[in-house]
Amino acid sequence: MWTAQDKSFLRVKRFHILRRWRRLNMDTLVQTFGFLLLVIIFWGLCFSLVARLCENVNKVDVIGPIILKRMVSFGFFALWILVTGGHVFTGYSSLFRSRELQGLFSSPYPPHRLFRIQCFETLILGGWLLGVFCVPILFAYGWKLQAAWWYYPTVLLGLGGFLVAAGAMGILITLFVARWIVGRPIRSTLAAAVLIGTFVGLFVYGITMNQKFFGAIDANKLGETLANMRLSSNPFLLSQWMSELMTAARIQDVGRSLLYLILLWASGLFFMSLVLEFGYHWYAGGWLWAQERVGLFYQRRERHRFRMKRLWLMRLFPRRIGPIVYKECHLFARDFSQWGQLVLILVLVLFYVAHTKNVTFENPLSPARNHLAFFNVVLLGFIQATLSLRYTFPSISLEGRGFWTVVTSEVGLGRFYFTKYYLHASVLLVIGQGMGFLLNNFLHIDTTLNWICAFLLFLFAFGFTSWTLSLGVLFRKFEAASAADVTSDVGTLITMICTLLYFGISIAFLARFALDHTPGMSIIDQLTINPDMILYSTLFLLIQTCAILLPTAYGLKKLKEISY
Repeated sequence: MWTAQDKSFLRVKRFHILRRWRRLNMDTLVQTFGFLLLVIIFWGLCFSLVARLCENVNKVDVIGPIILKRMVSFGFFALWILVTGGHVFTGYSSLFRSRELQGLFSSPYPPHRLFRIQCFETLILGGWLLGVFCVPILFAYGWKLQAAWWYYPTVLLGLGGFLVAAGAMGILITLFVARWIVGRPIRSTLAAAVLIGTFVGLFVYGITMNQKFFGAIDANKLGETLANMRLSSNPFLLSQWMSELMTAARIQDVGRSLLYLILLWASGLFFMSLVLEFGYHWYAGGWLWAQERVGLFYQRRERHRFRMKRLWLMRLFPRRIGPIVYKECHLFARDFSQWGQLVLILVLVLFYVAHTKNVTFENPLSPARNHLAFFNVVLLGFIQATLSLRYTFPSISLEGRGFWTVVTSEVGLGRFYFTKYYLHASVLLVIGQGMGFLLNNFLHIDTTLNWICAFLLFLFAFGFTSWTLSLGVLFRKFEAASAADVTSDVGTLITMICTLLYFGISIAFLARFALDHTPGMSIIDQLTINPDMILYSTLFLLIQTCAILLPTAYGLKKLKEISY
């Protein structure tokens, strides 16, 4: 039951939303229109790409529909991990670090009722972005495979249940960690050790099992390998239920569609009931322990404040740059939501790199080698875009009130901006080039394509940093309590669309070289055989130059306007 206190709290939140809309002027209306136009363009491109992929995969003899079903199931398995992990960090920020909770906890408002409203808000903030991203994919699948009209509302309803169940799992994990682990140094250390040990164990186990049971994978039989990919096809997983729902709705099987709809929403309601029940007992204690952690952190910072061993990093850079680099590294190290996600992503990438060693080619000049190298660059570029969106985009907002100290200091906004720019770009460059070198070395890619891949990853590092940092200035949020607050806003969706559009244009260039390239041929010979490549490459370099320089100049201009 919703009490008068609940309704009053909801009216306050409604008032904040209405106040944002009332502040709209011509500039913000133009930005809103541009945002909607950008979303429509992104949906169109995503729809076209997924539709073509479904058509080509479904045409494969015998195993085509099986491969497509496995790909859909694996895609939702990855989405499940993203939604659950995202709600862990978003939930911790919304439920335990929000600034408005300080006053509400000292009021007579019951904590368990406060938790209920904050919990529903967390579900919306953590799931709407990925839900918007999934809509064109679901529609393209049904449209290309000629599904009935009721396929579309059915899969959207199933997607809602899927997001609720995955998000509730993440909130439940957050609640458990805050109540029983956060604020206790020994338990926190043990939990971190167990988490890292689990990742390392899974990595070693995967390598061992892959060597034992699969040995070498023939690149010419990747279709059969994909058809036998059963990791995400367990009948008890949410991802498999969503895949079965899409298949049943496409072939107009009403009974199975209703079955999987009921399973998805029953799971969502079950986990939500667990969240509300445990929140009733754990939320107040978890919030107090979360504040205790903040107190312990400040005590430790004061105790070690003047120790020179923490300032060695500043000595490696000039006097006006060292403090900025030190602060960026310090903010990254102290926040588990920052380095925890980075460790998870890198472990998954290393797991893929280890499996790439087992891919063999019967013909040394097989075009499948170039195709796999093309896929590796796409994968690494997507990882660079993800890391840039997660770390570079909120870096300006995380300055908080300290930004005005930067404005009035002798550092200068230009030096401040470009220090952040080169620091984040260097990290992306090291990750991209390191992983790319390992993958191309395992596949024995020829020198020409190897240099092309390395050059593209170099451009990606600076291109993604330019877009995310400049848009991070435009959609700044200095009042955010953590990075999760920043990455759950509308600006994140706009930044994601812009970076993916830039990424897609760059990949189109690589596809031309990777799919038409002759192994063992130099770049000069390649351009001699295809003279159109010269004009195409010149246009590509011009686009890359504009995509790197223009957002950087725009972001610096907007940053300087904040100080006035």
